[in-house]
This record gives sequence, structure tokens and C-alpha cells, in this order.
Amino acid sequence: LTSVTIPDSVTSIGDDAFYNCRSLTSVTIPDSVTSIGDSPFASCTSLTGIWVAEGNSHYSSDASGVLFNKDKTTLVQCPGAFAAYAIPDSVTIIGGAAFYGCTSLKSVTIPDSVTSIGGSAFSNCTSLTSVTIPDSVTSIGAYAFNTCSGLTSVTIPNGVTSIEEHTFDKCRSLTSVTIPNSVTSIGSYAFYKCRALTSVTIPDSVTSIGAYAFNTCSGLTSVTIPNGVTSIEEHTFDKCRSLTSVTIPNSVTSIGSYAFYKCRALTSVTIPDSVTSIGAYAFNTCSALTNVTIPNGVTSIEEHTFDNCKSLTSVTIPNSVTSIGAYAFNTCRSLTSVTIPESVKSI
Repeated sequence: LTSVTIPDSVTSIGDDAFYNCRSLTSVTIPDSVTSIGDSPFASCTSLTGIWVAEGNSHYSSDASGVLFNKDKTTLVQCPGAFAAYAIPDSVTIIGGAAFYGCTSLKSVTIPDSVTSIGGSAFSNCTSLTSVTIPDSVTSIGAYAFNTCSGLTSVTIPNGVTSIEEHTFDKCRSLTSVTIPNSVTSIGSYAFYKCRALTSVTIPDSVTSIGAYAFNTCSGLTSVTIPNGVTSIEEHTFDKCRSLTSVTIPNSVTSIGSYAFYKCRALTSVTIPDSVTSIGAYAFNTCSALTNVTIPNGVTSIEEHTFDNCKSLTSVTIPNSVTSIGAYAFNTCRSLTSVTIPESVKSI
């Protein structure tokens, strides 16, 4: 399919209607269309123009063939063949999936008029190496820059309060990210598989970090968790193989399953007394970890918690612990002695 002319009988174009039509080069939309769903022409990588009839009362296109709402305040879809694009000053909203799958896009200019970047807006823009998000932006949707594998750095504006789930997921070249003090939450998978990220400063304003948020950030060497965070969720720092140092504040009460799984470079960790729960596999295969003190409020050491911690020479188990799970200290080859308190009723 290389071109489409939609007849006047059509009033609505649904979600993903022409998704992944990679040979499609041109689309003409008639006056009759009053509704266009999400991502109608996403991943149409040969598309050079989306043309809207001048009499259409709901939608319009500019001279280059980019699809907008009628008054050009919302950018609906950029054709997939574009290598560069400067968004007009009239635009306040970059719609959901507006640039989704624009794999040729190397450069985009976002004006100060833009306040919102929709979900999946630049997802899978694999050639995009840099983007400047203006200070006017207060909202960035989930998956917004997902799989922008060429993106090297990003500064999040000071008005943004949340980094949503999967926002920078699989941005494998991302080496630097600036998170402002306005951000209070980092969503699940937010920086998943950002393998080139070596350091990140999480501001004190952050009170929640979602599961898998920094999973497989294999270049990350150190991290300080802010004092307002109460839980380290499951798989949060899983496979951060270069992580040598982590600071856990007294506000944290639980460490989730697989939280530090395969953090092979982690030599020591101080678990604060505030922690009452440590999940299964939490420190599994932390092969450089030499000693650990389990806080007095923990009642159970779950299965595989310290499994394969081959350098672990010392462990302190408090009287609060009543059970030690299967394989909890399996393959701890350097552990020469351990005192199991009388409070333990099952091993």
C-alpha cells in the first residue's frame, strides 16, 4: 500500500488504523472526517505527508504534511519519513504517539508554547540523539521516549512532577539525566535498560520509585535513595552490575523481591533499622557482598535472599527473625560461621 485517499463517506479513523504500513507515502483526509483515534499512521516509515482537505472543521495539515487539530494547537501525527521537524509555536500539546516509530527522525525542535508531551509521543524514534524539552512543559506521558536508543542526554523541566512508567525505557545510549526538585515520583520501568547511564541524582522531593525503575542500568555505579522513599520495589536495581554503592535512608520500611538481584559489584550495604521486610532474591548473586546486618524488625529471611553471595563472610541475624527460607544462604562459600537465634522456628 503506497497511497490512500479516504472517501467522503468516512467520518472516523480508528486507533492504529494504518499502523506499520511501511510503504505508505501519502494520505488524503476528506472534509467528512470528524474523529481520528490514537496512532492512526504510527510506524508508517515511508510516509511523507498527511493532507487534510481545507474544508475539514476538525483537522488540518501544514505545508509539510503534518497532521494537527483544526487550530493547530495539538500535533496529532508527524509523517514517519521526516528526518527533522520544527514544531510550530501554535502547538501547546504534542499528542499521544505523535512521532511514534519515526525511525528517521534525527532532530526535533519543541517550542516554548508546548506544555504537554503525550504518552508514547517519541516512542521508537531510534535515530533521535538529543532533544531539548522547554521549561514550559509540565507533563510528560508514559512511554514518551521509550526505545529512543540513540538519545544520549535529557533534562527534565522543573515543572514536571512525575516521571511516568516506561518514559525512558530502553534508551540504551542515555548517559546523563537531570531530574528536577519538582519530581515526586519515578514510575515503573522509567529507566529500564538504560545501560549507558553511569550516575543519576534522585532529588529529595522524590517519595516513590516504581518497580523495575532502574532495572538493567548496568553502567550505574552509585545511587542515593531519597529520605522520603518508604519502599524499594521489586526488581528496582536488578542487574545493575556496576553498582558499588547504595544509600538506603531510614524512611525505607521494605525492600522488595529481586531489588538488588545480580548487583555483582556491590561490596557492602547498610540496611537501616526501619526495614521490616526483605523480599525473596533481594540480594541474590551480589557476589562481591562481604557482610550484612539484618535489622531487628525483620521477621523472615525469604527464599534465595542471599543465595550465591560468594564473598559473604559475616551475617547478623536478629532475634526478631522466626523463619529462614529455602536457599536463603545457598552457595555462600565464604561464610564460615553463622549464629541462628532461638527465635527461629523454621529453616
